[in-house]
Amino acid sequence: MKMNLELKSLFVGVIITVLLTLALGATKESFLRVGRFHIEIDHNHVFVLDSITGQVWEKYLLPDRGTTSKDFAEPKL
Repeated sequence: MKMNLELKSLFVGVIITVLLTLALGATKESFLRVGRFHIEIDHNHVFVLDSITGQVWEKYLLPDRGTTSKDFAEPKL
């Protein structure tokens, strides 16, 4: 019975190790990935920046003031 308990502990330890390794591998990639689009929000403006091309889309939140890019709501890719 003592041997059986040790095999169960070993099995549980291996399963936990594998799960932790998979979890760390999944999160590591997401931290290293650089996003292409960045969104900045001010009091009255929303800006979308394409970090590859450098293009900026702007939307003024108050409808009667400021400028809004014509293609702000269009798909970016």
